[in-house]
Amino acid sequence: MPNQEHSWLLSSTHPVGSCHHLTYLVSQAVKDLLDELASDNLIEKDKIGSGNYFWAFPSKAITTREAKLAQYNSQIENLENGIKELTDRKRKAMEARPDTAERAATLSELSELRVKHAKLDERLKMYAANDPEKLKQLEKGVVVSRDAANRWTDNIYQVMDFYKSRMSEWNEEQFMKHFGLPVELNEVE
Repeated sequence: MPNQEHSWLLSSTHPVGSCHHLTYLVSQAVKDLLDELASDNLIEKDKIGSGNYFWAFPSKAITTREAKLAQYNSQIENLENGIKELTDRKRKAMEARPDTAERAATLSELSELRVKHAKLDERLKMYAANDPEKLKQLEKGVVVSRDAANRWTDNIYQVMDFYKSRMSEWNEEQFMKHFGLPVELNEVE
């Protein structure tokens, strides 16, 4: 939808019947508006050499508006047909399912079962933590973590042995304190 600036630019190009060269239109805001109008197909834009030329013919604007109007009318007609079809389907469905005591009882039972289903889902979520598959995965994770912790403990003792061999004045306690490790570091069982 063109705003006031768009309308002014369009009205200034229609009656003149000639092209406007962009160098005469100094303002960046005007250039931006012209580019926007060109992208909306309200005016024509062509680059000739190093210059940009803009023009618009009233007949093209009328033709464009008529095409858009026809497109919108077609969309309205399609939507109205869709509404009619859905209304007919709803009416036929309501005729096929008359309100009887048996239907009302079935609908009531359905709503009760949906509530019960929701409660059972919540209860199932509470027990999900005790799922045998999840417990197996946790046990596998514990084994992997324990093995990794023991591997790093072994690595620490290997490094400590290396330091002891190079620096005989260091004992195990000094090594552990220097690197911020507990003095009694044991493997995880």
